[in-house]
Amino acid sequence: MLSVAWEIAIADGKIEFSELKLHNCMADKLGISREEVKEIRRVINLKHHQEILVSEEIIEANVSNQKLLMPVREVYLLKAAENL
Repeated sequence: MLSVAWEIAIADGKIEFSELKLHNCMADKLGISREEVKEIRRVINLKHHQEILVSEEIIEANVSNQKLLMPVREVYLLKAAENL
């Protein structure tokens, strides 16, 4: 279930904070550890040849919310698929 949910979440090439939060909530309800969740995400992310971006909200004083897109490969320290 978590694998399919992650596939759907990354289908558009980016991960919104709300998608990440929902995926974590699903894992908690299913009793799956964070380490197992990270491994599920890592394996699925490696299958995708396009770069996947993670959207992180940055809140600064006196500034409206900003979104920062970070490559998933940096977040999960992934090797490029061709290097496997």
